[in-house]
Amino acid sequence: MLHTEKVDLYACVSCGFLQTFLDRTDDQVRWMRNSWKRV
Repeated sequence: MLHTEKVDLYACVSCGFLQTFLDRTDDQVRWMRNSWKRV
């Protein structure tokens, strides 16, 4: 039982990190596109 709880927690944390990472990457892509437009 403890093992599955650990796996669920790990999956939840990984999903959160992945979502944050994807959001940040999206922001960086937008920022890069804006920078290219200025040049």
